[in-house]
Amino acid sequence: MRAELFVSLALGIATTSWAAPDIQHWTTPQGTNVYLVQSAAQPMLDVKIDFDAGEDRATPQTAGVATLAAAELLDFEFELMGNEMRTPFEKLRATGARYYTDVSTDRASLYLRVLTSQKERALGVIGTQLSDAKFPNGSHAWRRKAWVTELESSFGDRNKGSDATMARLLYGTHPYANQDVIGADTVDDLSNRDVRRFHGRYFLAKGAVVSIVGDIDRNTAEGLVTRLMQHLPKEDPPADLPALPMPAAKPGSTITVPKVDAAQSTVRFGLLLPPRNHPDYPALAIGNYILGGGDLDSRLMREIRVNNGMAYSASSSLSPMRLGSEWQASVNTKRDQTDAVLALMKKTVADFVEQGPDASELETAKNYYRQRVPFWTESNAATLEWLSTMGYYQLPLTYLSDFPKAIEQLSAADVKAAWQRWVKPEKMAIVIVGGQPKAAPAAKADAAGSTETKPEGAKP
Repeated sequence: MRAELFVSLALGIATTSWAAPDIQHWTTPQGTNVYLVQSAAQPMLDVKIDFDAGEDRATPQTAGVATLAAAELLDFEFELMGNEMRTPFEKLRATGARYYTDVSTDRASLYLRVLTSQKERALGVIGTQLSDAKFPNGSHAWRRKAWVTELESSFGDRNKGSDATMARLLYGTHPYANQDVIGADTVDDLSNRDVRRFHGRYFLAKGAVVSIVGDIDRNTAEGLVTRLMQHLPKEDPPADLPALPMPAAKPGSTITVPKVDAAQSTVRFGLLLPPRNHPDYPALAIGNYILGGGDLDSRLMREIRVNNGMAYSASSSLSPMRLGSEWQASVNTKRDQTDAVLALMKKTVADFVEQGPDASELETAKNYYRQRVPFWTESNAATLEWLSTMGYYQLPLTYLSDFPKAIEQLSAADVKAAWQRWVKPEKMAIVIVGGQPKAAPAAKADAAGSTETKPEGAKP
């Protein structure tokens, strides 16, 4: 009891003493939004640049071009530098900087971590490449071939995997499907001219978001960002995408992806929900924790693993994007239990939507957020991610304080009402990989009285 009391008090102290960082925000003359948190704890600078250049800006036929555009930014033909020949990546590495890119459904991101003393050199390299990337055909052909080989190994000529299947059910022809339907057929014909055109159209100063955390003052940061973005195209950002087809493009559809040699089946549910800036989002988020996001605290885990022993784990997730959030629940189970697990998952979700959480479940979920919030800014990198999220998705500067307060104010009735507004169990998209094995046909006796039954998937 004393140990439990000590832990509770410690957590309470950690939660109540936490304060959101001081966030500075401004917009450059080029139209770039900048978010800055000053931190002199280490002589380091963390920078993230977000562009509206995700795979949603590709076409279904060119899915993958956004990923290649970001990956090839530093590719270059060798240039003579005194007695050495260095690529932009090698110049960046000479500063000791860490650099990588990431492309998701609705944005392309560049990350840089560098010593404060090397910031001008490192950001100078990135600024030059952003405005004057060469996308040489040799390195493009090498990257494309390697990626096509990987995609063919995983999916064959066309991506029909579970992610792609779910994306087609949820999004239909909406551009948000592009990220998950990337396949050998969409990447193989992409030329470096396609990549160059994409870069020129979508890597723009106006509408970009630059997030900075580290040992730098406001005036210096303003100068760095201006130089970083000054040579990018001055065009207006692309037009907004159409609204998502909520709750799904093909609501209530079930597709089984055959996999005759699989020992297990994967059962996945999916729905589209409102974005992070919607008033119902906190209730949907805490409800997701209670239903399947809370590991052993969740209902799906309790019903499927603890009470019935039908799977090792069962979970759900809520992934917010600019136009909406993608909710999914999934479980892996033995194939001969597929139908039973499917029925139990449907019942568990339907019961939660109908009944909402009980008081104990809601308090457990709130405790999770109370204990998690202080870790949102535990490091420069963690703070950077929140700055980027707030900036790119146009959340208020007070969001890090507002969201925990909104969670605290939720009642069980609030969570129930929000889930009933948005989650219609009968409209969930369902993808099953593997599936319940078909009953083996009765074995036929041969003339000698012996029998033979061919295993599922066996060749004649």
